[in-house]
Amino acid sequence: MNPILGTASPLWRPYTQMKTSQPPIRVLSAEGCVLDTDVGPLIDGISAWWSVIHGYNHPTLNAAIQVQLSKMAHCMLGGLVHDSALKLADQLVACTPDSLQHVFYSDSGSVAMEVAIKMAIQAQMNTGRKKKVTLGYLQGAYHGDTTGVMAICDPEEGMHHLFSGILHVHPMLSIPDRLLDLDARCEDSDRALLESYFEEYGETMAGMVVEPLIQGAGGFRFYSRDWLTELVACCRAHDVLVIVDEIATGCGRTGKMWALDHTTIQPDIMATGKGLTGGYSGHAATLASSSVFESFYSDDQEKAFMHGPTFMGNPLATAVASASIELLTQPHYLDQVQRIERQLMRRLKSLSHPAISAIRVQGALGVIELNDTYFIHKIEEYAVKNGVWLRGFRNVIYTAPPYVISEEELDKVCDCLTVFFT
Repeated sequence: MNPILGTASPLWRPYTQMKTSQPPIRVLSAEGCVLDTDVGPLIDGISAWWSVIHGYNHPTLNAAIQVQLSKMAHCMLGGLVHDSALKLADQLVACTPDSLQHVFYSDSGSVAMEVAIKMAIQAQMNTGRKKKVTLGYLQGAYHGDTTGVMAICDPEEGMHHLFSGILHVHPMLSIPDRLLDLDARCEDSDRALLESYFEEYGETMAGMVVEPLIQGAGGFRFYSRDWLTELVACCRAHDVLVIVDEIATGCGRTGKMWALDHTTIQPDIMATGKGLTGGYSGHAATLASSSVFESFYSDDQEKAFMHGPTFMGNPLATAVASASIELLTQPHYLDQVQRIERQLMRRLKSLSHPAISAIRVQGALGVIELNDTYFIHKIEEYAVKNGVWLRGFRNVIYTAPPYVISEEELDKVCDCLTVFFT
């Protein structure tokens, strides 16, 4: 016990005011969708921040780790390579949009986005566009907590506003309220606003960064496919690279392998993480098009991409990620996500309450947006008492369950989400 602070452990927990927070729940083990904890079994309704997509203690993923561990636990990629890193790169190229042909590894989603924005800016510099040093981004965006990407998270609604004075300033683009719907169609006025934005900022913009169709921790907003397509067309017209953050939306969460698969968009750069390893290990990847890669391919050492996280391509992480991709790409595997979507639609969409401002469902994601934060902690506490783990964000309570969740388990999750509003 720290005699001054009164804390029982030196562990500093994330997103937590350590002075006023309640002690955390201790997890002893986990199996399937259930955490065995010191307060009893809890169904994980948010997949350990969207990552444990196949559930806990999965035999296929366990076996992949064990086989790789018998060979080696780590190998640097500087001057060396190993089979697991090569295999996963081939798998990622095979299952992502056709434009993406090259894979750069890192150790977390936030770093994958740091790689993406650094890659975009240097690609523009390497091809002589030295004025292109800013990044476009969307209102409501969240791309991670590291310093570079904090500058492309929403400066007002995001969690990083305290740091605004030390961050680079990049031009933010607002999504018209009318287009906060996946099926909304662009009108001429919307195209005019996009063109105006690019006329003002396009000359100095290296890349446009988006979470495709569904924003994550910036507010869990959904927005128009048609508008995103128009946005990409503007990028092409102004030599702005299209950078896509599929860290939260990728690996099947929206019902397709990637959120971009709901469109025909071909990005220049894409980041993936979270569910990539099935939640077994921190690991991520940034994929690039051949044209981006070729801008670095030179006899000039100054044009090389000077970046290299120590644990990029870690053998254990790439081996389990490879097994995770194999599961995801099995025929009908993502039918489980369609089943979850139908159940969430049935259970959540009928809710009506003065405290609810919006309900959104897509794939294995159900979101209830409230007018304020009053109910959030009440729902979380009620859920724990009833055997479910949920964690809200500001005025949003949501579920993003593992894809293997049973109908009965998901009903229990939905019960906890709906009890205050029925």
